[in-house]
Amino acid sequence: MSTLEQMKIDVDRARRDILDPSRTAHVVRGFLDEEQLGRYFAEMNELFAHAPRSKEKPTSVEQPDFVLPWLYSEELKRFMVHRIYCFPCNETGTYHGEVHAMVMRSRDEIESVWNNTPVYRAKNYGDLHIITKYEDGSDGYPRHTDVPFEHPTPMLQCWLQLTTPGIDFDGGDLLMHPPGGGVISGFGDLGITSGDLVFFDKRTEHEVTACDGVEGGRGRWISIIGAKAPMDA
Repeated sequence: MSTLEQMKIDVDRARRDILDPSRTAHVVRGFLDEEQLGRYFAEMNELFAHAPRSKEKPTSVEQPDFVLPWLYSEELKRFMVHRIYCFPCNETGTYHGEVHAMVMRSRDEIESVWNNTPVYRAKNYGDLHIITKYEDGSDGYPRHTDVPFEHPTPMLQCWLQLTTPGIDFDGGDLLMHPPGGGVISGFGDLGITSGDLVFFDKRTEHEVTACDGVEGGRGRWISIIGAKAPMDA
């Protein structure tokens, strides 16, 4: 993988974009090229096919990777969204581990001026990765914030788009509702496509629109890298 400089992440620009109340997001175009994305996606497909299934969200970052069938449709009688939970302790020697480590280093560099560490420590937040697969006909995910408490500075969500809007799936847009007003479409306004990495302030309310399949497409896959969640261990 590249160094932070070789990835051409302009840290100062990223901070300005994230602090802009009309935006609260920064896009790194082509973070993964086609070959890199193929390597990453192959490992995710392998995990989805063979990792154990669980009915419960993780309570520790020291556990095997697993798949959580997540959102169920009573109408269609099947799960419409699946999550692969990956943990840094399992990623030695994997390509996706290299990718995840690079993203978290970049996240930490951008966040370093905001000193969020005491809050993460007090709330016992641990790093994990959530790779999400939306099935054809999914209702998406309703408007919400990922920081359910008052906090004065940005906390970053790291969103890696794995498949291509309009080619692999229809709909499934990330809509952000920044505090400055209006709605930002991830696909329409920010132009997010496969291989792009987005850092956004997860205090910002956001949602995912309904998602449909495209014939011959891989569906809607995204990775949330270095997600913070309270953990027992």
